[in-house]
Amino acid sequence: MEISSAVTMGLAAGTYMFLFCIISYYINNLLFRKDVGEIGMFISFGKPLYRYHGNKGIRINFGYIPLGSYINFKTEELPVPVAIDDVEIAYNKKRIQMLNLVVLGVVVLVLFTTTYILGYDPVKIFKDILSVEYHLITQKLLYKDLAAVVSEHYEKYGKYFFLCFVLVVQFIISLVLVFVLSLWDYLGLVLAVLLLIAYFKYNLAFFIFPVTFYIDALLALVVSGFIYFLLLRFFIK
Repeated sequence: MEISSAVTMGLAAGTYMFLFCIISYYINNLLFRKDVGEIGMFISFGKPLYRYHGNKGIRINFGYIPLGSYINFKTEELPVPVAIDDVEIAYNKKRIQMLNLVVLGVVVLVLFTTTYILGYDPVKIFKDILSVEYHLITQKLLYKDLAAVVSEHYEKYGKYFFLCFVLVVQFIISLVLVFVLSLWDYLGLVLAVLLLIAYFKYNLAFFIFPVTFYIDALLALVVSGFIYFLLLRFFIK
């Protein structure tokens, strides 16, 4: 995988996170009409790396873990008197679950509609990507043989379209996982244990690209993510 592919993936990931913030914000305003307290590009535990205040006093954060973007709701809407900690968690958790489902539906609709307009079969591409990923993880397809498979898809669908499709598929999978894991507090721990067992039992491979690929993609993601973070002030009204 050449540098341009890694940079494309990083830029596309940053763009997706940026759009996720905007789509989530306006879907919330349209369907749930709950006040948003903060919007974040990248995740942080505690204080973010940088923050500014946008429209309606919304805090816009830039975190230090580039694994996603998010929105949080204000807590002033909670009924009182209550035990704030417990009710806040339950109250926001339900809304986040519904919001994730709606965003997932929008992402799938846009992806499949765009693909159909371009004259491709999105279901077939989706299945092909999942099949390749499965064979890579189980090492039935080795990295040295991956270039030929990827080149074939580049020729069939176009390089940048296919890379963006691959990335959006990963985010669809992540949104599904976020929703499923939110149904039970300990489900994430159970899944992590199962993956760890499967890793050693079946000799799985989760990181198959050279280190330089991940570095290039990460740099592109961080740079584009910071630019998008600054641009959010113009899109959150």
